[in-house]
Amino acid sequence: MNNSHGIYDRYIGVRLSKIIVVALIITSILFGYLYFYGDIGDRLTALSGGLVTSLIAVFIQFLMTINEHREIEIFKKMGIRKILPNRDGKEGYYFEILKSATHKIDFLGSTAYTFLQDFGNLDTNSGEKASALTRALERGVMVRILVIKKDHLHPDKHRKFIEAKIMLDKLKTKYPNHFNYLYLDEEPSHTIVTADSECIVGPIIPGVCSDVTSAIHASTASPYLKCFLEHFEKEWQPAN
Repeated sequence: MNNSHGIYDRYIGVRLSKIIVVALIITSILFGYLYFYGDIGDRLTALSGGLVTSLIAVFIQFLMTINEHREIEIFKKMGIRKILPNRDGKEGYYFEILKSATHKIDFLGSTAYTFLQDFGNLDTNSGEKASALTRALERGVMVRILVIKKDHLHPDKHRKFIEAKIMLDKLKTKYPNHFNYLYLDEEPSHTIVTADSECIVGPIIPGVCSDVTSAIHASTASPYLKCFLEHFEKEWQPAN
């Protein structure tokens, strides 16, 4: 994602809050001094008194939100970009990270049918979103896909498995040096979509559509994602 945005959040956002609280303290002390010791007119005295009251109220409110800001900072330090309450409209969200990939794209899921339907059109003239995966392969991006063996799938997913395999084989034939897919001996408990340093992880709940399940978008450097990414590599190596 945008590095400048991350720099703003990490440095300017945090330091700005500190500058604000220091300015509030100094201003409160100044107006307090003028109110009690300054030689000013009645109208200015009333104004300064009102300002002091307002500043104190703002300062108290600021103190009440410090804990919330600290919690937000914890998420930022963990590399978490966003928590998605559901994956409805995920096509657009996944597309944003896929189109920016320059090195690698990894996918872990049940059949990859929906993923390939949304982004794996072999015709790059079909639209930027529909052919996002193909366009990435054209750029030389390495793509790895891990899905479940047919025997481990519920029968109602067999049709999607067959149709997904047809698309997987076509991509493998056209891009043998940059595309590969392998099968798992057991169903994973989560899905992974990784594009360079961006990753979206969400649970797989039997009988529940993925559109209504939550997901987390985070940096691949996030400690939270370490076990998920290590699991992908562990599953990929024995399959190889």
